[in-house]
Amino acid sequence: MSQTDELSQGFVSPQRLSKTSGWPIGRVRRLIKDRKIRFVMIGRNYYLPSTALSEYFDQNMVDPMKCSGIEV
Repeated sequence: MSQTDELSQGFVSPQRLSKTSGWPIGRVRRLIKDRKIRFVMIGRNYYLPSTALSEYFDQNMVDPMKCSGIEV
């Protein structure tokens, strides 16, 4: 397997991530610019791990507060 094949299997372009996630490309680019999502830059091209969005969600998930002593 060539390096290009390995790259295409484990990484996606911002455009591909945008298309598969349904998020606007601007949002994906903003996450890259603000370094809030993992990426690698090869030349002028950005590549994101195929697990980048799930990692982002895991890191930024907000758990609900537990109300103690309050009856509903």
